[in-house]
Amino acid sequence: MTTYAFVSPKGGVAKTTSAAEAALTLARAGRRVLAYDLEPQGNFAARLGITPSTDVLYVADDVLDSRSEATLKSAAVASPAVPGVDVVIGTRDLARRDSESETAHAIPDEIVRLGDVYDDIVIDTPPSLHQLVRGALVAADIVIAPVQCATEAYEAVEDELVPYVATRVAARMRPGQQVHWFMPTMAFPNTNSTRDVIELLHEGHPGRVTVPIRHTTEVKDGYTSGLPVGLYRPNSTATQDYALAFKQVLAPSLSAATTH
Repeated sequence: MTTYAFVSPKGGVAKTTSAAEAALTLARAGRRVLAYDLEPQGNFAARLGITPSTDVLYVADDVLDSRSEATLKSAAVASPAVPGVDVVIGTRDLARRDSESETAHAIPDEIVRLGDVYDDIVIDTPPSLHQLVRGALVAADIVIAPVQCATEAYEAVEDELVPYVATRVAARMRPGQQVHWFMPTMAFPNTNSTRDVIELLHEGHPGRVTVPIRHTTEVKDGYTSGLPVGLYRPNSTATQDYALAFKQVLAPSLSAATTH
């Protein structure tokens, strides 16, 4: 089982969009996928077709509650939008977990208890560097940082996320952990800001930068429809770009899928 975590300290960088596309890509490859929504707003679950009327027994907050008998398996519900993907739903109750130190241990512990029910787990996280994110970073085999092609988004990842992983995770809880992939998002190829951010990423992290994901309004429209953009607009530029990016990012799982 491979666990992927999408992480950024800044909101609005297409992190959740990217996580949903990853789940879709893995499911289409025949992988059994769990989408673990650790964002209190629940946008990851919504992008995968979950609505307020979806029948659920437990949510992500219940799984992290030591007094609850909920597990990831019992909390998972089938995505109405993406066959092959189960979803553990994020709700506003998660916000209180972000300040509890035990959260960072509970997230990887629950994933270990899950066993081999799924081939892959895709985790979406809140735009912060608190306990929910820390737990996801400890649990992840592959860490992906979507980076909007804008200076402030680049600085948030470079000056905040990268040092945080090194000092708070790799040095204490998961030796050797790092940001494995940097994914430039919301790219306008003909602008200086896009070119500058991509160049800086390649200079600082050679071999770990994906192809850029071009900006398109269809990304937001897909969210409104409760669909990953790859289902909402299969021929969009973003869909094409994600397909190329995930050949790199999801290689451990996609290569395993081809051998079965």
